[in-house]
Amino acid sequence: ILMFVMFLFNLFIQIQSFIRLTRFIITDNKWMRRLLSFFLIPLSIILPISALSKALLIASVLLVMIVEILNSAVEAVVDRISKDHHLLSKKAKDMGSAAVFISLVNLVIVWACVLWAEWN
Repeated sequence: ILMFVMFLFNLFIQIQSFIRLTRFIITDNKWMRRLLSFFLIPLSIILPISALSKALLIASVLLVMIVEILNSAVEAVVDRISKDHHLLSKKAKDMGSAAVFISLVNLVIVWACVLWAEWN
C-alpha cells in the first residue's frame, strides 16, 4: 500500500509540473510553439495521408517543441546564474538557438519529404 501511495504522490507531482509547464508554454511570447502546436498538428491529422506519414509529421512538430522547451530551460538557468555577459553563457545560449534552428530545418525537410511522397 505504501508503494501505491508513493506512486500516486509522484504522479500528482508530475501532473502539477506538466500543468505549470503547459501554462508557461501558452503564456510565453515565443510564437513558434503556438504556431506549431495549434496549426501544424491539427493540419497533419486532417491531411489525407497514411497513418505513418501523420505520425512522422506530428513527431517532427513535437521534436521542435521539445527542443524549444529545453532551450528555454538552458536560457533560464544561464540567466539565473548571472545576467553578466560571459563567453560560456553566450555559447550555451547560442547552442540552444542552433538546436532549435536544426529542429526547424528537420521539420521542413520531414514535411516536404512526406508530402512529396504522399502526393506523387
